[in-house]
Amino acid sequence: MINKNTIQTAEYIYQADAPGDNPSSYSKNHIKVVCSDDTSLTHLVPLTTENTDYKTVMEWVANGNTVTDNDPN
Repeated sequence: MINKNTIQTAEYIYQADAPGDNPSSYSKNHIKVVCSDDTSLTHLVPLTTENTDYKTVMEWVANGNTVTDNDPN
């Protein structure tokens, strides 16, 4: 479980919609989160509102932080 007070970085991860697709058809798939309490572990948070870690990341964003979006499209 992610603690919003320890989040260092958050970045959207994109994945091809189908195998072999080019970057113009990639979609956001997860949020990669690195926390200060365990920087050796990367959390991959699914983009579902029912997920508690997703809710935690959205609270972190509501507190003025930003999820980096390196959209390949």
